[in-house]
Amino acid sequence: MHRTFALGSIGFALPLLAATDALATAQRTFVSSTGNDAANCQLATPCRSFGAAIAKTLSGGEVIVLDSAGYGVVSINQSVSIVAPSGIYAGISVLGSTNGIYINTGDVTLRGLTINGESASSLSGVFVFDGGIVNIERCEISNMAAWGVEIAPGIGTPTVNVSNSVIRHNISGGIALRQGDSTRLCVTDTAVSGGFYGVWVAAGFAFARDTVASQNVAAGFAVTGELGHFAQLTCERCSSIGNGTGFRVDGTEAEVLLSISKSLASQNGDHGMEAIKAPIIVTESTSTLNRHCGFHTQNGQIYSAGNNFVFDNSSGDTCGSELGEVGTI
Repeated sequence: MHRTFALGSIGFALPLLAATDALATAQRTFVSSTGNDAANCQLATPCRSFGAAIAKTLSGGEVIVLDSAGYGVVSINQSVSIVAPSGIYAGISVLGSTNGIYINTGDVTLRGLTINGESASSLSGVFVFDGGIVNIERCEISNMAAWGVEIAPGIGTPTVNVSNSVIRHNISGGIALRQGDSTRLCVTDTAVSGGFYGVWVAAGFAFARDTVASQNVAAGFAVTGELGHFAQLTCERCSSIGNGTGFRVDGTEAEVLLSISKSLASQNGDHGMEAIKAPIIVTESTSTLNRHCGFHTQNGQIYSAGNNFVFDNSSGDTCGSELGEVGTI
């Protein structure tokens, strides 16, 4: 993404930023179904939308949801936490060609939110363009036309943590790490289902633990790499069930690596684990009951530690092209 700045706009932008800072006077603000965006967003006089509340919150502050309602799409340009306590539905309905939450900068925590795409032209549930540490906790993201969570940094190197969340029925897929060789993604205790990919890594470093991918068209967990970028995905105690392929690495365009440990690939429509022009390292894992191969290579390599279980796969347990190999480490 390219950003162009007109010199003539700088003089206008500075007083605007100063005015915004003057409005942001509270460390903690509140939103409610009966709130008013013209209010000061305090506990007794809450605001109605996330956008209004953030504008009145100091950098590093919190926006607290008081009761169940929809609170609107929002762009975040500062460090802030948006928190919905357990038992409260804090919804964001995405009605047009936009993201549910767009993160442009700052350390951001999103907790207990429900983001739902209600338009065929909607973009991603959470889009991370830049930022510091972004935490997405106990959220549900569904029905977006692009991704549940999309990470495509511009000039920054954010670290994104997704935990205890459900991400389903997003057309492109659950979670995508698309740009930034130094960007990091950590996914734990999360379910990703019903998209094209479950977790897809095209650049940077990603780690998934205790995460389940199911009913994704192409693959549950995939690292493919974009031209000119390095990408690595490590999966530990993950399950990939009922997808196109369970775990896939494809080094056709870039240097990539997939490491799998203590994980399961089962009942996938194609292969359990597939290496295309790149390596997979597999330890203490199981690949079984897949429609084609348990381990499949296509000019790639699968290095098994010798402690894996690969059995009862319809087209064979280990198979692939002449140049591929299944080795032992």
